[in-house]
Amino acid sequence: MFQEYPDIMNFKQFRKALGLGKNKAYFLLQSNQVEHFFIGTNYKIPKMCVVNYVKQQIQENSQS
Repeated sequence: MFQEYPDIMNFKQFRKALGLGKNKAYFLLQSNQVEHFFIGTNYKIPKMCVVNYVKQQIQENSQS
């Protein structure tokens, strides 16, 4: 999953990987739904955290 992306994504890569608009991507990060960290003022998102978020969403949707 997400093999074409680096282990640590920047904001643009994160958006592209999940097909998100800017507002939704910022919301997921600012609400800590996807773990991340900063280098300076730049978001850095570990690919594993994106994978975990996707798995969590799949699990929540299958329970509904």
